[in-house]
Formats: sequence, C-alpha cells, structure tokens
Amino acid sequence: LLLACLNGCSLMLTFFETDDKIAQAQIDGVLAALQEEDSDALKALFSDYTRSGVEDFDRTVEDLFAYYQGKVVSVHDWGMQTSKEREGDMTKKDLYLSYDVTTEDQIYRLAIHYCATNDYAPEQEGICSLYIIKMEEDTDSQRAYRGGHVYAPGIHIGIPDAPLHE
Repeated sequence: LLLACLNGCSLMLTFFETDDKIAQAQIDGVLAALQEEDSDALKALFSDYTRSGVEDFDRTVEDLFAYYQGKVVSVHDWGMQTSKEREGDMTKKDLYLSYDVTTEDQIYRLAIHYCATNDYAPEQEGICSLYIIKMEEDTDSQRAYRGGHVYAPGIHIGIPDAPLHE
C-alpha cells in the first residue's frame, strides 16, 4: 500500500511539474516576444484557431506592443488553474495562468488561457487568450488577475477583473 501511494504521488508530481514547465514556456515566450517586439514570435504562440478566427488579430498584436513598455525586472507567478476533460482516448487540457510583470516603466498583470491538449479540436492548441492590464487600472491587486474571467479568444488590453461574488 505504501509503495502504491509513493508511486501515485510521484506520478502526480510529474503531472504538475509538466504543467509548470508548460506554463513557464508560455510566459517566457510572451515576454521574449514583447521585449523584442517580435510579432511573428508572439503570433506563433497562439493557436491556429485564435490567429485565424479573431477579427483584426494582427492589429491587436501591434496594439499590445504599443501598450507594453519597458524591460522585465521581475515576474510574480500567481499560479495556475487547470481543466482536464477525458472521454475514452480523447483529452482536452487547459491551463489558466496569471502573472504580475514588473518592467522598468510599469507593473502589468497578465492572464493567459493556454490549451495544452485538445484531441477534439487540435487547431485550438496554443494560447487562446491573453489579457493584459496595468496594475493601477485593475480592480484588486491582492488576488490573481483573471481578465474578467471571460477568456475570449485573442488579445485583450485594459480589461479589469470582474469582482468576486461573495
């Protein structure tokens, strides 16, 4: 019984470690693209579905470069929420990430919805949505930013978080 628990715990740690690595790769990719103002690199992080399905996606990429200023000084990871669906051999797994990014000029809050796996619709794999807001414009800096909890496909700038219902 103890061996089964240890094996199960080890598998769980591997599962979360993998999610952490996936999440880190996404924020690293986004921040590198922002630093270099590399629109091709940023677009490549998004799912085919988002790139082709969002009206004026290219314009929102340029708007993001205009909004985001400064070089990264620090990143605070608020952690992630995960969602996993499985039906037979089909799996869908989403990660919901939240970060506060301090640059030389500003503090930004980012919320990223990343589809890690989608056997039902592979074109949806990649970043589905990225929300960004300046810290001073958000409604509650004491909790993770979730972009209003909408997670609509695309890049969304300056959307304050929706208040939690008590």
